[in-house]
Amino acid sequence: SPTISNNLITANDVSGPQQYYLGGGIYLNATTTASPVITRNTITGNSVIPVSGSNNASNWGIGGGIYSGFGCHSTISQNAITNNDAGNANLTNERGYGAGISVYMITGAPDTVITGNLIAGNIARNFGGGVYVGCYAITNAHTMVTITNNEIRGNAASGGGALSTYYSISKVVNNTIVGNAAFQG
Repeated sequence: SPTISNNLITANDVSGPQQYYLGGGIYLNATTTASPVITRNTITGNSVIPVSGSNNASNWGIGGGIYSGFGCHSTISQNAITNNDAGNANLTNERGYGAGISVYMITGAPDTVITGNLIAGNIARNFGGGVYVGCYAITNAHTMVTITNNEIRGNAASGGGALSTYYSISKVVNNTIVGNAAFQG
């Protein structure tokens, strides 16, 4: 499993003809269990803004700053994760989830840990301006995550400006969550 530390990760953009745009700043994925460590980085100004989809199929932008996917049980600590984007409301038939961090699993335990980060100024078109935690399909194990000691401020989304969860077991403890905006939550 990789350790990514002490980097400036900025102004990256996922592009192309694919339906899923994942991990503008950092993309983590594994076919077997992995435990990557992301620590003491500045992850800013990255985006996953897909092209417009069709009437029959939306395109998806997931994890503007960090995408922690499928088999990854990441530890994300002491990072500044700011001003990342997922999706764009001006485009048709596209979605944006988890502008700062997206945790998107097919396996349960052990927990992904998000701790001691500044998560600010991120914008998602749909859910989870700061953080989105979800599962690939409701038939899979619930995603397990512990979110502690973070400052989550000034993020925006249609639902869950700071944090949005979907079929997950989330422990959200001792965070400062302030000044986030959403139509729902």
